[in-house]
Amino acid sequence: MGAVTYFVRMVAKKGRAGEVQQLLLENPRRIEQGEPGNLAFGVHRSIDNPNEFWLYETWASQEAVEAHESGAAFLRYKEALRPLV
Repeated sequence: MGAVTYFVRMVAKKGRAGEVQQLLLENPRRIEQGEPGNLAFGVHRSIDNPNEFWLYETWASQEAVEAHESGAAFLRYKEALRPLV
């Protein structure tokens, strides 16, 4: 199987966009520190709606996605993000 790409939209709850942005930016930092298989990872914030965020990520394989999403750091990130969006 080939590369896997995700384009994810999320909207922060009112007054929580700053916290959401900080959490989203943890992903590329963590990936740069040694998560193999990532080909691209972008965090985008809408100009029209500052509560709207988009993630663009491309992984070399489904196995790389699963490794990324199964780590303890990702699980903590996901739990912290859930009540904010």
